[in-house]
Amino acid sequence: MKNKYGSLIFTLILFFSFVVLLFSSVGYPGKAKLFPLIIIPLSLILLGIEIFKDILAIRGKREAQKTDQGEKSGETSRGFWDAILWIVISLFGSLFFGFVVAFFLLPLVYSRTHKERWSTSILLSLSCGVVFYIIFGYVFDMRLFEGFFFTLFFQ
Repeated sequence: MKNKYGSLIFTLILFFSFVVLLFSSVGYPGKAKLFPLIIIPLSLILLGIEIFKDILAIRGKREAQKTDQGEKSGETSRGFWDAILWIVISLFGSLFFGFVVAFFLLPLVYSRTHKERWSTSILLSLSCGVVFYIIFGYVFDMRLFEGFFFTLFFQ
């Protein structure tokens, strides 16, 4: 493992940031606090598992298998930059087109760039969009951000 402690430190920073977010979201009014109170504890569980795995790796209980995963060939750094690119695309897609369009469009584009079949891509895209629309539009009764494009040109 190249940097055993870097991953643990980063995960601990994320964990404590999410704890702060959890306590700050308790003070949100009514329905605004429902989503954070569902997502943040789930994220804390996943981060806790990752912290446990990092501690085991530091203690030598787990063998590092990075060479089998392509670290020598540069696939790890390429995967990192691919993830950063998708985060940026998601952010700007949501800001420009709004959340409803992004929930339909981003899974479609992502699955197609990873060479999924059209039928699988469309089904995944529709499933994500419908689930998020039902959760936010009907269960939480929240209006989602419509994006700068629709705000400027259609209102």
